[in-house]
Amino acid sequence: MIEQGYLEIHHLGRLPCLSFSEKGLARACRIRSEEWPQQCSARVQSGGPYLMTFLKDCNRRTIFQLLDGISQEQDPNYLFVRVVDRD
Repeated sequence: MIEQGYLEIHHLGRLPCLSFSEKGLARACRIRSEEWPQQCSARVQSGGPYLMTFLKDCNRRTIFQLLDGISQEQDPNYLFVRVVDRD
């Protein structure tokens, strides 16, 4: 993963720290946003609960990709809201 440019090594003092590169972060966001609509659909079909507390720690780009994925499914169990401005 490091050789392909998805991860970077930084040093915090004497300790090495592994983090996503911009390329790796984009890929991780895309993968998560593709998996989450399926999880959301499974929760809706099971009758709940609908708590998605894991989304509070996500960045804006991932959230918008998730909403795009849900809207592309066109599942009648969802209320669709069109996002017009994406700053």
